[in-house]
Amino acid sequence: MTEDWGKSWKPVNYGFPPEAFIISFAIKGDTIFAGNEGGIGVYKTSIDSINWIKVNNGIIDTYYITTINVNNGDVFIGTTNGVYRSSDNGNNWNQVNYGLSSTTIISLAVKGSNIMLVPIMRVFFLSKDYGNTWKSINGNLPKYYIYDICLDDSSIFMSSSGGVFKSNDNGSQWSIINNNSYVISMVLNGNKLILGSDSGKILYQKIR
Repeated sequence: MTEDWGKSWKPVNYGFPPEAFIISFAIKGDTIFAGNEGGIGVYKTSIDSINWIKVNNGIIDTYYITTINVNNGDVFIGTTNGVYRSSDNGNNWNQVNYGLSSTTIISLAVKGSNIMLVPIMRVFFLSKDYGNTWKSINGNLPKYYIYDICLDDSSIFMSSSGGVFKSNDNGSQWSIINNNSYVISMVLNGNKLILGSDSGKILYQKIR
């Protein structure tokens, strides 16, 4: 953990097993959630008192917790066994996979109160009922491998093996905005899209 914007770091591992391998994080109020690989699952802790506890009730047959997202008080996780939702701060999880053709979740994002997008290799899925049902929304998107997604109030951004694409209509139509073919991760900061590539370079571009 850092308290000086990354100038120095200290370990805050109390409660984690020695084999923990953390690959995803999210913050909900004063609670931090951490997702692991290797079947270890989800842990949470208070920001004020770092003491990690395991919160896997309802999560089954899951090797990776690939992504965690918080929206309107609920917590969503993407895993190698689909999407799970918790409405009680992670104490209990319910699987919400109806309509997904594959349950290997690469990335998950939330837009507004009831729209989520889950890229599964070369397919996008959209839910308009908070994850209860899903439908494919690839539109005119070429069949590239999908790495990451992020959202703002009006657009969806997707990085893939064919570049970075943008949609303004919930995935019906896509246009390419960056032809860098190996953007693995993205984050929005105001009107800038910050891109992390597998070559170790960090790029950014204005989106408006």
